[in-house]
Amino acid sequence: MTKIGIAEISKRPSLLKKEEIYEIYDKKSDISRYIAIPSRYRPLFEEIIHEIEYREWLENNRAALEDREPEGFVERAGDEMLKQIS
Repeated sequence: MTKIGIAEISKRPSLLKKEEIYEIYDKKSDISRYIAIPSRYRPLFEEIIHEIEYREWLENNRAALEDREPEGFVERAGDEMLKQIS
């Protein structure tokens, strides 16, 4: 895995043309921000990507859904959605 800074990418986007896995970090705070994986590996991560997107959606909408729906509805509905996209 190649470690590169965010500013390096904006200055030289051609760095990403190599089909490598990158750890993108903020040099000022020395914190890893992202992992960039070439799209040819997407089929290996498709299920995980759907799970992450679902968890983010659930986190962003949980309060609104719980206010309007009976207890436990959010989890059951989310599980059904996840089964349909898997």
